[in-house]
Amino acid sequence: MRIHQVRSFLYRSAIPLAGVALAAVASAAENKVTICHRPPGNPDNVHTLSVGEAAVGAHLRHGDGLGACPTGCGRDPRICDDGDACTVDACDAEAVCHHLPVSGDPVCNFCGDGLAQPLEDCDGQDLKGETCTTVLGPAFAPAGLTCTASCQFDTSQCLPPDPGED
Repeated sequence: MRIHQVRSFLYRSAIPLAGVALAAVASAAENKVTICHRPPGNPDNVHTLSVGEAAVGAHLRHGDGLGACPTGCGRDPRICDDGDACTVDACDAEAVCHHLPVSGDPVCNFCGDGLAQPLEDCDGQDLKGETCTTVLGPAFAPAGLTCTASCQFDTSQCLPPDPGED
């Protein structure tokens, strides 16, 4: 082989090697994307992965999702069920369970929910339409009836009518 031929051979051989080297450098610098990986054939084994941008499309095509996998009740809202029929069980955006009282159900009396239930005299501002007059009789003016924190009428501010009133 002459020197010119050797140089030409080396040059032609170096081009593919340079491409491999450039690809390796590019892949090392590639941005990573967080995905929620659902392995094909084992979708219950979800886990969070960080993959190169080039791999995202393939992962999305087989059912993975962008972003971290949900945790806690975000993954399975059923874990919030406390078994209490008198609460509404919910999972918020931060995957935290909440148990809110069921208002209006006569079986569920929640004093303090602002809705007077059948077993309560009142609740907060809900006096069930009652006044001092309806609770204590005509010897008292209507105004003054309030509700205690234990959902019972407080008649301490109920007064007889002003003698000047007709």
